[in-house]
Amino acid sequence: MRLVEEAPSLAARTGRETGRTVLSGTGEPHLEVAVERIRREQGPAVGVGRPRVGYRETVGRGASGFVYRHVEQDGGVGQFAHVVLDVEPLGTAGSAESGSGFAFCSAVTGGRVPQEYVRAVEAGCRDALAEGPSDGHPVTGPRVTLTDGATHVKDSLEAAFHTAGRLGLRDAPRACATVLLEPVAEVTVTVPKDAVGGSVIRPPVAAG
Repeated sequence: MRLVEEAPSLAARTGRETGRTVLSGTGEPHLEVAVERIRREQGPAVGVGRPRVGYRETVGRGASGFVYRHVEQDGGVGQFAHVVLDVEPLGTAGSAESGSGFAFCSAVTGGRVPQEYVRAVEAGCRDALAEGPSDGHPVTGPRVTLTDGATHVKDSLEAAFHTAGRLGLRDAPRACATVLLEPVAEVTVTVPKDAVGGSVIRPPVAAG
C-alpha cells in the first residue's frame, strides 16, 4: 500500500482468518485522515469498519456413532471409505485442556482400517476442525476416536479416508452442542519506571 510507504506511522496487514486489510495508526483522527485519502484516491466505495475477531468454538458435550461412508465412482478407479467417529470434549469444563488443542486416537480392532488410512482420517479431521461447520467458526478442543470402519478391496485409498474424516466430522459439532469461546488478547503494557512502586502488595494469608 503506497499510503503506508509514504507514512511510516501507519501500518497495514491482512487478517489471516478474515482476509480483510487492517490499518493501524497513532489514533482515531490519524486513521480518519488516512481513510479519507484512500477514498479520494480509490473512490468512495471503500468500506470501513471495526476489525473482526476470529472466533473459535469448542465441544460442549460428547456424541458418538457419527457414520460417514464416502463412495465415488466415475467410471474409472473408484473411492470407498467407511468411518465411525466418537467426539467428546478434550478436557473437563474449566480445566487447562478445555477449549484448546485436539486429540485423535483409533479404537478399531481386527485391522478393519489399516494404519495408513487411520492417519488419513486424522488428517481429514484436522482439516474439518480448521474449516469449522458451514455456519460456524473453527472448532478446537475435541477428542475424536475412530471406533470402526470398512474398506473396499479395490477402491479404498488414503484420499478416500481423508475425505471421509473431513466430511464425517464437518457436521458433528452441531450434535455436540458447541460453545462459542470468548476471544483472548495478549496485551503488553509499558510503564515508566518512576510510575512503578517499589513493593508488591500481596493478599493476606490466613494462619492455620
